[in-house]
Amino acid sequence: MKEKLLNVLLYIAIYTCIIVSTVILFFNGSFGYFIYILTLGEQQGTYIFSTIGLIGALLALIPLLFHKNAGKFYYLVLLGANSVVIFYPYMFDAIATHIFPKFI
Repeated sequence: MKEKLLNVLLYIAIYTCIIVSTVILFFNGSFGYFIYILTLGEQQGTYIFSTIGLIGALLALIPLLFHKNAGKFYYLVLLGANSVVIFYPYMFDAIATHIFPKFI
């Protein structure tokens, strides 16, 4: 009985991590950075955006640590996508300072 309960709790924890990581990815990947910049300013907005993206990547890493083989591809995609989203502010800054001035 105790082992069955632990398995159920583990499945609940794993799928909760995946759902929260996906929600973080959708919010941060679409418009989250601009909302943070407009409401909190550039420095704090970038910091909070990167921190929340890091939390999303770590949440996607949890099922891989528990050797969850089913759906491993999706966990790796979530981990990689959240890792790319973390660097959005730095990519935007590099594009604004180095690429746009050459075209204008």
